[in-house]
Amino acid sequence: MPKSGLLFTSRHPLEDTHYLAVEKVDEFTLPNLVSETLPRKDKGDREDYCTTMLTLFQPWRTGLDLKRREESWEEAFQRHQFTEKQIQLMWNFNLKYECLDERDDYHAQLRSGAITVPSWDEAAAANVDFLRSDYSPTTTDGIEECAEQSAFLDERGLFIDVTQASKMADIWRVLDLAGW
Repeated sequence: MPKSGLLFTSRHPLEDTHYLAVEKVDEFTLPNLVSETLPRKDKGDREDYCTTMLTLFQPWRTGLDLKRREESWEEAFQRHQFTEKQIQLMWNFNLKYECLDERDDYHAQLRSGAITVPSWDEAAAANVDFLRSDYSPTTTDGIEECAEQSAFLDERGLFIDVTQASKMADIWRVLDLAGW
């Protein structure tokens, strides 16, 4: 057994064969949680959230190390003194849900017509019908037929970069297929 590992207690069934190795944590350490999603802080079952956070951040061997029999998980959570780093991590855990909420709100606004997707190149947007949800680039949309040219003129006489328009159309198709 290595001298640097954390050993199990004398009555633990793995005391002779196993140990815990602890990695040095620095400012660049990124927790990688490989499991189901973590419960939300702001929605859902508060007891589940408190249980999960205490399990992650409070040292324990049995459930009684996490909370007293007579108290709720919420009360145990409020009683525990989390470090600043742990509080920051809990805040970061919730960022995923905030981003998903913002995405859903944005899509709802798009569907209702409350906002539109601006184009930085109005000339290209006028010639490439990539805003239709059923659009997918085909050989009949004219882009491939002009592929040997680096640019062509639109109806107003402005140059349109064929490669750029084709790439934009492909991106919009992929985003549409992904539900964006």
